[in-house]
Amino acid sequence: MERMEELRRLAPYRALLGLNGLLTCRELRACEASPGCRELMQAVHRLVQTFQEGVYVSYMAAVEDLDQLLKSREGGADSFRTAAARYLQTAIGSLWDGTGSAEAGIKHLRGMGQLLLGDQASKRAKPDLVEQTLAFIDEHYMKEISIGEIAAKLGVTPNYLSDLFHQKTGTTFMKYVTRNRMLKAKELLADPSIQVQQAAEMVGYFSTRHFTKLFTAFEGRYPSEYKKKLNSSG
Repeated sequence: MERMEELRRLAPYRALLGLNGLLTCRELRACEASPGCRELMQAVHRLVQTFQEGVYVSYMAAVEDLDQLLKSREGGADSFRTAAARYLQTAIGSLWDGTGSAEAGIKHLRGMGQLLLGDQASKRAKPDLVEQTLAFIDEHYMKEISIGEIAAKLGVTPNYLSDLFHQKTGTTFMKYVTRNRMLKAKELLADPSIQVQQAAEMVGYFSTRHFTKLFTAFEGRYPSEYKKKLNSSG
């Protein structure tokens, strides 16, 4: 079991020692122990991962990290650089084969970032925008949020995002936010130490009267009644 774990840990280093042929554990351990090899492997791995995930900003940052590493004494070994370039050919379809200057290779990798940028634009479909909106609501439901604020962050118009949101969820933005707040309020009211006013403020309402009106419409009873019933049944 320990040997299998070691092989699993060392496997990524094959990228810098050649993908073809047999390698011994001693060779892989030596690569892992070398700071230059280890740092270059990590940089290459990040670059491949961000490219495969299609994250343009993260990918370009990984390219810059690789550039800095190749310029440093630790990351500049020609044998490692060539092996890394050949691995990138296989992993992400890079045309850089490791020959020529490192600057030319980095320029090519930066150019590949433009492919991701184009993919991101073409993939900006309904589910992506709506899912990002839902994630934003889940994280910021206790604050004053609007669909206009989120639309600005996503680079679309409020009307466009509002229509997409309704198509995807079957409800309006504000109704979804309110539902999230009410569900969270029910969790909070189940805590004997939290009063109705506190629960209201914790889900974004500083008017207890307004919160009570919304909660009653949602749950069919006053929050105080809901809390009393929970406490009595407990």
